[in-house]
Amino acid sequence: MYLKSLSVKNFKKFKDFSVDFPSDITIVKGPNEQGKSTILLAILAGLFYDPKKSNKDIEALKSWNSDDLYEIKMEIENEGNEISLEKNFQKKEMLLVNKTTQEEINTYKEISDYLFEIGALRSLPLFESTACVKHDALSLITQGKREISQALQSILTSSSENVSADKVIKKINGILTDLQKGLKQASKTPGQLKELEEKISELKAKKEKIIQDLQDIAKKSNYLWSLREKYSKLKKEHDAKSRQYENNLKYFEVVDELDKLNEAFKKVDSDIQKIEDIEKKIEYIILKLEKMKPLKGFNFKDFYKKLKKAEGLHAKIEYLKKHQEASKKEKKSDKKTFSFVLAVFGFAFLILGGALGFLFNEIFYAGIAFGFLFLAFAFLGKNKGKSKKDQKQNSELKKLERELDLLVGHINAVFSENEVKNEEELMKKIETYNDFCKELDKLKSKQEGILRGQTSKELKEERRELLKNIGILEEKISKEQKVNAPTPQEQRLLEIDLEKMSDELEKLKDEIVRVSAVSNQYNTSNEDLVEVEEKIAFLQEKKENLQKKVLMLEALSESLQSAQANIISKSKACIEDYMKKYIFAITDGRYDNVKVNDDLSFEVFSSEKQGMVVPEEHLSQGTIDQFYLVARFAILDILNKGKKSLVLLDDPFHSFDAKRRENTKRVLMDLSDKFQIILFTHSSDYDSWGEVVKI
Repeated sequence: MYLKSLSVKNFKKFKDFSVDFPSDITIVKGPNEQGKSTILLAILAGLFYDPKKSNKDIEALKSWNSDDLYEIKMEIENEGNEISLEKNFQKKEMLLVNKTTQEEINTYKEISDYLFEIGALRSLPLFESTACVKHDALSLITQGKREISQALQSILTSSSENVSADKVIKKINGILTDLQKGLKQASKTPGQLKELEEKISELKAKKEKIIQDLQDIAKKSNYLWSLREKYSKLKKEHDAKSRQYENNLKYFEVVDELDKLNEAFKKVDSDIQKIEDIEKKIEYIILKLEKMKPLKGFNFKDFYKKLKKAEGLHAKIEYLKKHQEASKKEKKSDKKTFSFVLAVFGFAFLILGGALGFLFNEIFYAGIAFGFLFLAFAFLGKNKGKSKKDQKQNSELKKLERELDLLVGHINAVFSENEVKNEEELMKKIETYNDFCKELDKLKSKQEGILRGQTSKELKEERRELLKNIGILEEKISKEQKVNAPTPQEQRLLEIDLEKMSDELEKLKDEIVRVSAVSNQYNTSNEDLVEVEEKIAFLQEKKENLQKKVLMLEALSESLQSAQANIISKSKACIEDYMKKYIFAITDGRYDNVKVNDDLSFEVFSSEKQGMVVPEEHLSQGTIDQFYLVARFAILDILNKGKKSLVLLDDPFHSFDAKRRENTKRVLMDLSDKFQIILFTHSSDYDSWGEVVKI
């Protein structure tokens, strides 16, 4: 049998979810609380739960957001046959369809028998004891010894589980119990033997009474005295046991209240631990945020505008510098500017000065001076308009450079203040700061959810109050009760004794009244004595026949138990051989010899101890887990009778080191031709074990 896929609706946290199991070893990987264990529960419910039933186990699996029950669908392959199994717990319907043969089954028993036939799936308790390994439960296989033993018997005797030796023995022992009920201890509904004994006792008492009546009526007064003495003694014993019974009731009430307080204390203590862990994380985040304090209220939009403005200024400055360089090159090639107007004025002054110089010397010199001056300006003058433009550009360039220096200084100050080198590092730091802020909000929200309006101080005060109340209740338990605590079974026996004593007291009271009444009036005859003796003889013979029947049933039960032990002896040899095949490899040769006891407990040979030892008492936890992993597959190999079956592993190897994981991987890969293995984990250490399915 090979489970190909699983689909669920309204199942715990999943509203509508599907997952495939594509290989002999499938690794279902996902973070914690993502639903890995929920998928495992869905597989168990799909294979073993009856949709027509209603119980707390079925109710516990319904969706968190719906009152409706769930639907489960499985796709299965078996020897080339495609099989679909659907269970609708809301409609209380189920259907198994072999798509290859068109065979359809819609009853729980028929579907269970079919799954047993193709995949050796017997019962949920047996599957959980062998093929379903939950977290930290590898070594708990011995808790299912009874289911495993019964399954081994059904295989080795070629019988169904309904007629196994275990059930026959149980039925025989039930008959023996019914026959012998009340012989060893008091019972409200005694068995046939006890009833016969009581009837015989009553008849014998009647016989004795008749004899006494006939022989000596005078002795009646002595008989009455003994009855009253017996009544008084029994009354005292009854009163003492009544007081003990009431004290026990008070003890059970105190223990029950203590259990409730201890449960409440565990819950509050767990909440306090969670709060302390959260407070440590908050303190760490606040410390980190304090180191990034400059980012608090940081206006990245404004900073981004300044970056863009700086880039624009830089580009503009570069443009002006290039323009100035071009202007300088142009000035070098320019000729001096000639002014025609100034030249005319110059020549005019020269002519005028020369013409009038003959009359006035001053006019001559002045005219000549002004003429040459104007000519000089005319021939030597520069392009003044162009010079002013250059000055304006220089001024603008300096202004832009000052503005750019100011912006760059501000930007570098921001980088320096936040201990980054560039914009990219600043962005990463801002992102980290925001992540810390979000994480801080989440932690505070989680803290508020745990506190539920309380303060941490109030929660601790509640824990102290619970401890105080626990101490007060424990003081109510007496030293005797602490040393020898009463049990519900003892209380029940005490209750039965009290009821029996009350009945006996009533009988004694009635007997005293009766004897007192007949003391003065007897009408007993020999015929009454004969009749009583005949009844006693008849009942005595009937009792002897029942005692013979009891002996016969006890002998039969012993024979069946002996046969049962022989069956287990045969199977344990097979388990030992199978385990020896793998225990050497998985433990790197440290252990190679194992022993299975009649009660399905295990021992392993220790070279250090030079003998067989119990794994739980002498091996490390990792080796114990390896040992019982191999034991599980050894038992499953026998139970499966050659059929490929399903094994579910809910992250049981988290404590294994790398070497143990590698050894375990090799063993599981070797076993994957006989078993379909689904491993649920959050770790990537198992990615190479098989095909990974992420959720």
